[in-house]
Amino acid sequence: MDPKALAKMVSAGTASVAAYEAYLEGLALDFDSSATGNVADWGRAKAAYDRAVELDSTFALAHWRLAGYWATQFSITQIGSELSELSLEEDFANYTAAIDAAIEHEQNEALALKFKASKAFNEFRFSDSRRYLESYVKEYPNDAEGLTQLIGIFSNAKDKEGARPHINRNIEIARDDAYEINGLLNNMLFLGFVDEAVSLARESVARFPQHAFILYQSHRVLLWAGFTEEAAALVEPIRRSEFPIDNVLLVLVRQACAEGDRTSAEQYLDQALALDTNDESIGYIGLQILGRPAEAHQLLVDAEMDNWAIASFLTYPYFDHTLFPEIASILEQQSIDRRFISGPPYACKPDQS
Repeated sequence: MDPKALAKMVSAGTASVAAYEAYLEGLALDFDSSATGNVADWGRAKAAYDRAVELDSTFALAHWRLAGYWATQFSITQIGSELSELSLEEDFANYTAAIDAAIEHEQNEALALKFKASKAFNEFRFSDSRRYLESYVKEYPNDAEGLTQLIGIFSNAKDKEGARPHINRNIEIARDDAYEINGLLNNMLFLGFVDEAVSLARESVARFPQHAFILYQSHRVLLWAGFTEEAAALVEPIRRSEFPIDNVLLVLVRQACAEGDRTSAEQYLDQALALDTNDESIGYIGLQILGRPAEAHQLLVDAEMDNWAIASFLTYPYFDHTLFPEIASILEQQSIDRRFISGPPYACKPDQS
């Protein structure tokens, strides 16, 4: 191997060429999935990371990527969360094993802070997670992934002012990274940086016109800001992508409501729910878009889901956490004053019939 390539491999935390190649294969599959929308590639990426840690059990970054996969599986609002057939408790146990291994084997104490932040976040220790990440980004100010994690914590708490200093920095360093722009767009919109999100969405669509996740996030951003016709131009490219069909149908629900077509929106939601893939998440979001927030929240209350599943809804600015005493208590104990809105601005008008 080229000496520079070997140095990069060693700096990643392994001396095994085979383990490193498996890790790179996993990264490539992750990035491809983001571009095409084919979330099945995440499962194949997970298999590659599994091979990497089998070949080198001390490979911290491979354990970190495995932890990321398992975190998506118990966070039910995540696209692709249905890949695992295990229970949420088993998903979380697998996550814990992976993140603990990443923390244990990472020799760089500063880098380990990012891993510790993830564990704290998924154990609902949000204040600890923010503290770890704030220390981490001081050491690694050019790590877009770390900044996205930090902004995500502010987004869940709906702390716009806390996130503000980090937003422009993340835009600057993530502009060429479509994978990170996906998460950044979501966080910016849900924190209330709507104009900035529109600007980034337009730029990103122009630069990555076939990137499924960029199109998906940008469609929602444009609708949120009232650019209904501009958003409509993204619908067909999303439909042609390999995006999960239930999420494509949610795009159609959004667009129909923004255009005032409640009948079509209801039909699309019925089609999505008939797929029986993730009824609570799809049902909740769909009912919110249809302008039926009370029914949306009652759906979650009646489902009596684990806290991991409920906490994944904190990302949505219209999620009323006060209806879930355990989650509300967790936020209150950490002095997190999370505000929420009544619903997405493109929601269907209330049915007058």
